[in-house]
Amino acid sequence: MDFWNPFKIHIGAAFKKGLKGVLGYTPDNIELYRTALTHRSIKEAADENNERLEYLGDAILSALVADYLFKRYPYKEEGFLTEMRSKMVNRQKLNDIAIKMGLKNYSFFKIAEQYPLQEINYFPVGTKLIIKHSFIARLNNDIGHNFLSARKTKNELNRLKKKSQAFAKQTLSRDDFTMQRLISEIRSKEDDTPRFVYCHFLMPHSPYLFDKNGNRADPNATKEAQYISYLEYTNKRMLLAIDKILAGSATPSVILLMSDHGYRDDDNPKLSSDRFLNLNSIYLPGKNYSKYYKGISNVNMFRIFLNEHFKQQLPLLADSTVF
Repeated sequence: MDFWNPFKIHIGAAFKKGLKGVLGYTPDNIELYRTALTHRSIKEAADENNERLEYLGDAILSALVADYLFKRYPYKEEGFLTEMRSKMVNRQKLNDIAIKMGLKNYSFFKIAEQYPLQEINYFPVGTKLIIKHSFIARLNNDIGHNFLSARKTKNELNRLKKKSQAFAKQTLSRDDFTMQRLISEIRSKEDDTPRFVYCHFLMPHSPYLFDKNGNRADPNATKEAQYISYLEYTNKRMLLAIDKILAGSATPSVILLMSDHGYRDDDNPKLSSDRFLNLNSIYLPGKNYSKYYKGISNVNMFRIFLNEHFKQQLPLLADSTVF
């Protein structure tokens, strides 16, 4: 059995399910919708991005609205009809309608106050996607700090503050969406074929944005206190998600909950070993945990899991930590 094959198939199935949730039916030509959601910055070929479809869609939408207004106001002049059409067919109005329809922002840009759901730590988003590698941007990144004046320093601090606030909103939005998507995907399982569903949450990763109640973290608290408070909030969210998975699964679910590292504080060498205190847990419907021994590494946890539930034959490795 190819472990990755069901995962690849599932990606396509998830896209179809998402379209059905918005459209109310499953379209036959899925690739057409993939193209419609692909920006030119991702694929430049005319037949692989959405610019041609946008041109066609704008024309059709304009014609439909014109037909509606023409029939709705039979005695109004052309100027009134044109003005009404421009008010109805504009970016802000269409964005508002899209949000009400439940459409998520899968782009790399902020749209109508909705932050992108794309991972931003390893990929530039928004205008940075366009200007990050320009000569001026690279020059400012490499040596700009050598030319900071008092005024520029104040402006930079204000910029970083706004950036932090935006990042907090984006992180909360992305983690909320990830959790909803995770529960939805597990509940949608319709047969007994094993399926591997993986997701990654940023919580409680630094910067420690929220306190134990989900409010903005106290900026005056110590780094350790911020981490503990954010961890408490994370525990609440994870337990809630697990309860929903167990309650809504058509077939019993195996749940692995792990972290890729523990608490990190590069400013305090005494705490360097804390980064190896990984969370490593598993829930088995049959309660038989005999193969999951004490001190097992995350790597071997996955190997035993894949061997047991996906008929793999992966050898176990030495349970070790390298730093």
